[in-house]
Amino acid sequence: GLAYNMCNNGAYCGIAELAEMLRGLFPEKGLRVARLGRAADDAYSEDRTADIRRVDCSRLRGLGWRPRVGLREGFERTVRSFLEGR
Repeated sequence: GLAYNMCNNGAYCGIAELAEMLRGLFPEKGLRVARLGRAADDAYSEDRTADIRRVDCSRLRGLGWRPRVGLREGFERTVRSFLEGR
């Protein structure tokens, strides 16, 4: 058994950006995003962001797998499936 990284190297976003995206996807939920302390953009250096983007999914791509769903659509599908109880 080998381990495979499931990722889309072109779909990175930070936690604050993800929270804002989810708030926008589901306005009917009345979600609010609160930022305490330093701005989220200051929390991680550019070096850390670069490290996160280097997740290696070449083994999975070698099997022919390619991402077909973007970040926004993927999170929307995931949340809707939980809300619908699937």
